[in-house]
Amino acid sequence: MTRLLPLAAALIFIGAAPAAAHTITPGTSGFTDGLHHPFGQAAHIMMILGAGLLLGQREIAAWRGPLYGCLAGLAAGLAGGPLLIAPALEPRLTLALLLLAVLLGGLVALARPLPAAPFTALLALAGLGLGLDSAPEGSLQQILAALFGSGFAVIFALLNVTMLAYSAGSNARRPWQMIGVRIVGSWIAAAGIMVLALQLR
Repeated sequence: MTRLLPLAAALIFIGAAPAAAHTITPGTSGFTDGLHHPFGQAAHIMMILGAGLLLGQREIAAWRGPLYGCLAGLAAGLAGGPLLIAPALEPRLTLALLLLAVLLGGLVALARPLPAAPFTALLALAGLGLGLDSAPEGSLQQILAALFGSGFAVIFALLNVTMLAYSAGSNARRPWQMIGVRIVGSWIAAAGIMVLALQLR
């Protein structure tokens, strides 16, 4: 049964993945669309889960650098996305995000701590990719509101996943919970590989 879960996750993600330009719903400020955006993209969901689980496997004292790196990358991506990312480049960016999600999921499954500098760089790259792939279309006011909403949603989800993973690892009475985190990481990697293979076809 558990072997079918990555396939099921991949099929769900495939159904949600094809999104060309991130248009803003007419008549809205854009903030609500921004809040929803990270949870409607397969690559974004896997990236947030992978980054949060990987961060949560570390002690709280080791969070500052990688978390700040992720937030800085996210801010840079959100600021530069509307200027740098053309619709024609979005499929390539999505493939890059899926590759990064596979890497993050694999590292979660391995549960081998990376040195501080590469780990910070990896999470900064994850944040940058999430920000760049959140560039919406609309008026300047709508774009700014949507970017703020996307940033808030990513940060909120990332911190919640991180805390859940850390709580699982710090509960000495239930060591199986940390094994569960590693299994979720392997599902992320497997689902990412399946989505990549199908999209490349």
